[in-house]
Amino acid sequence: MRLLNVELARTGEGISGGEVCFIEIARRIGAQQINVVPQGDVESYRKYGLPESFLPLEDPMPPSRYGILAVYLGRILSAVRFSRACAVHADAVVSHSEFAPTFVCAMLTARALRRPWVAWLHMLAPHPMLGYRGAFSPTPKPIVPTVSALFYWLNQKVFLLFARKLADRLIVTAAYTRSRLAGQFERRIRLVPYGISAKSPSSAPDKCFDAVFVGRFHAQKGLDYLLEAWRDVVRAKPDAMLAVVGSGTPQIERDVRRRIARLNLQRNVTMLGFLSGERKDDAVARSRVFAFPSTYESFGIVALEAMQLGVPVVGFDLPVYEGVFEAMVRVPFGDCARFAREILRLLDDQQHYRASADAAVRNAARFTWEQSARIYEGVLNELCG
Repeated sequence: MRLLNVELARTGEGISGGEVCFIEIARRIGAQQINVVPQGDVESYRKYGLPESFLPLEDPMPPSRYGILAVYLGRILSAVRFSRACAVHADAVVSHSEFAPTFVCAMLTARALRRPWVAWLHMLAPHPMLGYRGAFSPTPKPIVPTVSALFYWLNQKVFLLFARKLADRLIVTAAYTRSRLAGQFERRIRLVPYGISAKSPSSAPDKCFDAVFVGRFHAQKGLDYLLEAWRDVVRAKPDAMLAVVGSGTPQIERDVRRRIARLNLQRNVTMLGFLSGERKDDAVARSRVFAFPSTYESFGIVALEAMQLGVPVVGFDLPVYEGVFEAMVRVPFGDCARFAREILRLLDDQQHYRASADAAVRNAARFTWEQSARIYEGVLNELCG
């Protein structure tokens, strides 16, 4: 089997959960693969381990010089030209995200080659008038939509419109997403859950931190909720230390530091910046609790990775976690006081801590990239024979 993979949404230095899924599964399936990516991102994808070979797409408005709307417009125009000229033999064309440059390129190329279009959808966009904070809140409050939120939501609406009409398979990564879209796609929707790479539970390293947060500095990740909860933790344990792994724009990072100062937590929060690979794993393994205060998620790979290392996870109770995080200590959405109490209970009750850590390891063992790849190959085989 030969696949033409398309991923044209990348605009920054980091790597998204959807891109991790794309790369990890691509490394494990037996199909021959050709990857259509922006010409400026080929080396980045090589660095992250995406298998050869590549078909670089011209990027007339590179993200180093233009805003995201201009970048995407340039890539869409390049995608149209690519689809008209593409003469690659492929058994299926796969779009690995729902963003316009990616799905337009895959959709048009599949039609030009008369081959099936397989479309991935990693996360449902929240309604822009609810945002990442209101979508799962029991008491949502309408907000004025940001331009980026409105763009994301409208982009996904257009994607779903075309996918309903033209996609031969829609692949989602969470049972929650499948349940929301099953009526629109009937028998064409398939669930391929994320996985994690095999790692052994931490062999009891020195625990430098009482808790750790890992994530982008973004409203979706709920760091401000965690800092509110951490203030309560520090009231009970004045020496408690929280590690923060992640980064954001310079303005957002300044806002985070000001919030830490306003809460008088300078002595109780260590900012480690962006970490990846073994350095990130080491920070998590040296923490007693993994704080996962996201208000909206697609799946939560980073929490599964923490569980695999034997670190208990405390997080808000989001519907997307059903069937995935059975061992997570779940807290009602937005309840910072309860979040703090659950962290303190893990820190103070050794029997509860050991039971939670053991359950976390068992939970994580259910999800591997090898399993994800097998399920994905089954979807491709049923479609392409």
